[in-house]
Amino acid sequence: MVENQEVKKLLEQWITERQIAGAVVRIDKAGESLCDAWYGYADIGKGILMDRKSIFRLASMTKPVIAIAAMLLEEEGKLDIDAPIETYLPEFAALKAADKVIGFEGFYQADPDNPGMPKMNTGLIENIRETDLKRSVTVRDILSHSSGMGQGPVSMQRLNSEWKPEQSLQERVSIISKTLLDFQPGDHTGYSASTAYDVLGRMIEVVSGMNLDAFVKERICKPLKLRDTGFVMNEEQEIRIVRLYEAADGKLIDVSDSEEFWKLINPMAYGYYSGSAGMLGTVEDYSKIARMFLQNGTVDGQPFLHADTVSRMRQEASVKHLEMQRGIVWGMGMEVIEDPGLAGKRAGKGTFGWSGAYGTHFYVDVENKLTVVLGVNRSNIGGADSELSRLLEEVVYREFICSDA
Repeated sequence: MVENQEVKKLLEQWITERQIAGAVVRIDKAGESLCDAWYGYADIGKGILMDRKSIFRLASMTKPVIAIAAMLLEEEGKLDIDAPIETYLPEFAALKAADKVIGFEGFYQADPDNPGMPKMNTGLIENIRETDLKRSVTVRDILSHSSGMGQGPVSMQRLNSEWKPEQSLQERVSIISKTLLDFQPGDHTGYSASTAYDVLGRMIEVVSGMNLDAFVKERICKPLKLRDTGFVMNEEQEIRIVRLYEAADGKLIDVSDSEEFWKLINPMAYGYYSGSAGMLGTVEDYSKIARMFLQNGTVDGQPFLHADTVSRMRQEASVKHLEMQRGIVWGMGMEVIEDPGLAGKRAGKGTFGWSGAYGTHFYVDVENKLTVVLGVNRSNIGGADSELSRLLEEVVYREFICSDA
């Protein structure tokens, strides 16, 4: 274990206050491990402590992995990221978008703080008018969260009512293909938490001729030597999956078997491979993904992704400029801090990464040659808005970057 006392203090405080059960953290700079540590419990009930081999529900940190899968296929000429998605999934040829919701002053309102992100009116969604698309949804739109799929109340109302745990990926994607987009493709951004990347996952299956689990294992996990990452765990690995807790009134409640979203996407229950949020893995494994990005696509001196591919993944990917927050844009599967000052971040310009709903978090700061990966097992921590992730970033830059000046 390689510890940093300020990182330890932060994580142990959150554990003591019963805001999290435990955490694993890995921080590397220019190839040197600055922190490789674990604290608290993987399973409070059984008294199992966290360790380097604890396996987390990656949730939305699945998306960067699926983006990698898409880019591998693009490099081989099998997938064109600027092609209409109906090129690969014909059922999407008849997509339409929501035009107006009766009873509201307007479905989308301008948000002065985030001009590229529509601010949606809330309330009961009914009497929806539909309109033809101005253009097709492209693979790029999915990668950059500008597709309109699962990005607002119109689509999510239907999807939430029709999705069932026992459905296959193909069945659920068929439902998505018959659902109105929340806005015209490429016109807005936001976040498609559970929808668009499932469509991308299905696209990868069709193009590659492999199910998503097999493709990820063969084309990503094997070359990157990710021994404990994937959609399906073996018996020995399953024992190492951390329990999932909800924090409420100073207590941690085990919701591993009852948390609704995980029940809907749990790949080991029904074999549903959610490209949006279904993967599991260790912090140690994910740090290898982060290191690959930092090294411009190389692993142990061997090429994995082209340097140009990595460069494009960590630049703004949408067709027109769309900020998801002030100073922050979407690359391919990850947020990119385009203007740290506007974003209120201490990270270097161009830092990129993403988070998961259950507390997992990672980012790569190329300017400072820094990679950070955090694993946490709490269901209601806030995902990308997690206070713990923000506080950890502050500690990291105070301890390892500002001190170098």
